[in-house]
Amino acid sequence: MSVQPMSSAGSATQLSVAHTLEKRTAVRGRRFMAWVVGCALLQIALLEYFGWATLEGRPPAAAARLQQDNMPVVFFPTDARNWAAFKLQRIADEQPEIIAIGNSRCSQLRSAMFMPYKFYNACLTAWTVSQLRDFLNRITEVSHPRVVIFSMDYFQLSNSYQRMEGRRAGTFRYGVAEHIGGIGSLIGQMFDPSGRGLKAVRECLAGSYPKHPREDLTMVGVQAARAVAGFRWDGSLIYQLAQYDTAKQVMLDFRNGLVNAIPGAPNADEEQLAQLAGMAADAKAKGVLLVGIQFPIFAPTVDFLDHNEEYRPYAGTWRDFESETMKRRFAEMGIIHVDLSRAAMSNDPENFVDTSHPSEAGMVAALIEASGNAGFNAALPQLDIAGLRDDLKRASDYVNHYHLYGSTFVK
Repeated sequence: MSVQPMSSAGSATQLSVAHTLEKRTAVRGRRFMAWVVGCALLQIALLEYFGWATLEGRPPAAAARLQQDNMPVVFFPTDARNWAAFKLQRIADEQPEIIAIGNSRCSQLRSAMFMPYKFYNACLTAWTVSQLRDFLNRITEVSHPRVVIFSMDYFQLSNSYQRMEGRRAGTFRYGVAEHIGGIGSLIGQMFDPSGRGLKAVRECLAGSYPKHPREDLTMVGVQAARAVAGFRWDGSLIYQLAQYDTAKQVMLDFRNGLVNAIPGAPNADEEQLAQLAGMAADAKAKGVLLVGIQFPIFAPTVDFLDHNEEYRPYAGTWRDFESETMKRRFAEMGIIHVDLSRAAMSNDPENFVDTSHPSEAGMVAALIEASGNAGFNAALPQLDIAGLRDDLKRASDYVNHYHLYGSTFVK
């Protein structure tokens, strides 16, 4: 059987059909890609809208300005790295005379405790000595405080603590990575298995912010609404209710907290002492009086650090810090050093949220004891100690002990 050759007309027809199919496939591909890109852009636009509306996608400085003229507002940046930037903006806006910086142990200092001075609590922003120094210098770039109080703990003088907490450094630059992180936090809240995150997102989108059940405060932003916690107008931290309400149980195990959480060390390290001396020199050059306070520690923990023989090799930094030799070094640096670790109020568990964090009333009691330090008195000569004693008398029940000043602020 012979095969007839295809005509030129038939060949042209097949090529035309193939070309048409190819064009249609290409058009469909472009339409599909356009649909995919359009859906992606829509999702991004929605996330950006949700991020702006819930504050999760705004720079910390922008969120801070929302609080400036709204004393009842509590805000809590989800990403802890943004806490320092948030508080730095608040300092720039308020221009306080007295500023506290440091770790969580000074988070309960309130503006009402420092009358007649203008005070802001910028704690929960710096843990290591190098971080404290960095934050101090950033503060003096945007404000002119007369006194800076900083949390000055024995464990900050160990290199092991520096290695452990160095990763906590606050982020002062808000860029693309930080913005994406905020949006990521928002997505994470929406998929929180408990459902509280999604509920908080809905409340924020609707502008129906929840009230705190014990203080006349409004919880603004997803994290504040979800946790019912965050930074008050004066920078102090209002804990989650569970942290207040389980304090008694936590206190039963005095090792639960400071001893287990902080690495021990055989001695204070010269590297950290050099950083501390540098921080003191920076403060002096900028006309800032530096007050370093070791805030109260629950008495059984102090007893353990003093006397436990098994822990003794790890308590060398503690012994160095408490020595008269070290106290002279602090004085030579120009630091007003106040050690409240053995304060009388440390014997009462009611004065603590946990073994290393004084409660609000406990912090008032601590400041009253600090007034017995000549350097502290010289730095804050007008501090109303009699008023603090009267305030402390109001801490007669459980709620008042942890919410003594409530929504009272001093501007």
